[in-house]
Amino acid sequence: MAEEVKILDIKPETTEVRNALEAFCEPGDLSEPITNIACKIRRELGRPLLILATDFIDSEFVDYFYKFRHALADTAKSNKSGAPDADILIHSPGGDLNSCYIIARLLGRWLKSWEALVPGYAASGATLVCLGSANIVMSQLAQLGPLDPHERFFAGERRSPLEAFRALNELRTMMLDSVDAIVEFLLERKVEPQQALKTASEMTLQLVQPIAAKIDPYDLGVFALDRLMAAEYCKRIAAPQDITKRTQRKVDPQVLVESYPAHDFVIDLEEAKSLNFAVSEATPALEDLFDQIRSLLEQAHLYVGFVQ
Repeated sequence: MAEEVKILDIKPETTEVRNALEAFCEPGDLSEPITNIACKIRRELGRPLLILATDFIDSEFVDYFYKFRHALADTAKSNKSGAPDADILIHSPGGDLNSCYIIARLLGRWLKSWEALVPGYAASGATLVCLGSANIVMSQLAQLGPLDPHERFFAGERRSPLEAFRALNELRTMMLDSVDAIVEFLLERKVEPQQALKTASEMTLQLVQPIAAKIDPYDLGVFALDRLMAAEYCKRIAAPQDITKRTQRKVDPQVLVESYPAHDFVIDLEEAKSLNFAVSEATPALEDLFDQIRSLLEQAHLYVGFVQ
């Protein structure tokens, strides 16, 4: 259980720290330095700031996040400027997609619009959360990542749907290449085309059958459903029913779920632009603050805190 730190008890350097809500931090001794930099970021951007940082987004993390619902809702009600209601700083490699989806949906319910701040990485499920933003402000080192639900097991080893389907595609490519090569070999030796194709098919089947026998059709079905679930989650977050919500509507969910060769593929600022994300590069002043808070968040297992 993360240590709950009352920021009000800290001797603050600024009035913003005095106005910060209680934070959840593990280890607790990182709470004060992280909160001090959070207040500087909030002062730089001029909007309330929520920090969501964790090694893994799960249902327990959702509980920490949910404690700030009233603060976020009040922030949205008081915002008359037309600008985003708040900034959400996200630092996580991802986690359980269901939990990430819940966070993104709740942010969309509580806020009219918000900007995502990514000083380090917001990969996989954390990228799903970012799809609900009006804009993503990325540092030069920031990374998003392909979505890939990987809580399943394949052939006794942990695999993701992306890896499974890539393996299946490679197997199919190998089969077709084998057939072509054998047919060409036999035709050069004056074998009749029909007989050459039959022989090539039989030889290829003998080659791939031991490999295919290790693939459980049930697992493939589960992987397909997981992939579909990830794509549907993306669609609902990036393009909610309320068309007034400023979100990442131009991003193609299928690309995020299916098009990358590996789950840990780095989506940097330029790559994000090519995918039609609404993104911008951090200003020099914000980049410096990102450098400071990134080094601290990488040491923390958990930090959830809100600066009004």
